Amino acid sequence: MDLEGNFIVNYEYIDNDVKRKVFTKKNRRIVQIWKKYGLMGIAIVTPIFLSIPIGTIIANSLEARKKKILLYMFFSILFWSVAMITVFELLHVASIKDLQEQVIP
Repeated sequence: MDLEGNFIVNYEYIDNDVKRKVFTKKNRRIVQIWKKYGLMGIAIVTPIFLSIPIGTIIANSLEARKKKILLYMFFSILFWSVAMITVFELLHVASIKDLQEQVIP
């Protein structure tokens, strides 16, 4: 009320045009992997499908414990390194191109 006894009403308009975050196909897959497999899933797919820095950033945004991220990423990189070296040695190839030529005639 003001000094003359009139009621004062203040209006605030709420903007209904709130922009929703658009999820790309890649983002949806990352969220699906996170929900289904957690940090282990992100760590396993990171070296092959994502780059290691991008996978670490994604894991960092979804997981609070940094030591856990470091441990999972370390073992994931170790696993993929051993797997790739084993494949290269068993097939006696020196590069990805040689591997493609040998596997896909």
